[in-house]
Amino acid sequence: MFDPAEAEGDPNYYKDLKEEIKEDAETCGPIQLIKVFENNPEGVVAIKFQEGDDAKKCIDKMNGRWFAKRQIRAEWYDGVTDYVVKASKQQEKARIQSWEEWLGSDDSSSEDDNEEDEEEEQG
Repeated sequence: MFDPAEAEGDPNYYKDLKEEIKEDAETCGPIQLIKVFENNPEGVVAIKFQEGDDAKKCIDKMNGRWFAKRQIRAEWYDGVTDYVVKASKQQEKARIQSWEEWLGSDDSSSEDDNEEDEEEEQG
């Protein structure tokens, strides 16, 4: 459903992806859980509905559709397959660096705002 490489450098990628999936899938019924298997190269997402009939509706709706230039294969979970793929050391390092850069950019704007507030108070 997605390519993990698309998430590089975007700390909100998976949050936004989950929200987009939720908006589309909840038209089939109430959702209990959406799990995005972030490092899985096949772009696996699992959706758990409150009712099995709603899950069937979602499978029928999603299977074969296109999302982000990828064709979706929607099917029942077999209860056995482990879709978790751990991040490589390089991926983890890049994620941490991206996070630090994001935090750094946030800090600098806060410092600028604080300096402007101080100038206004003095002026």
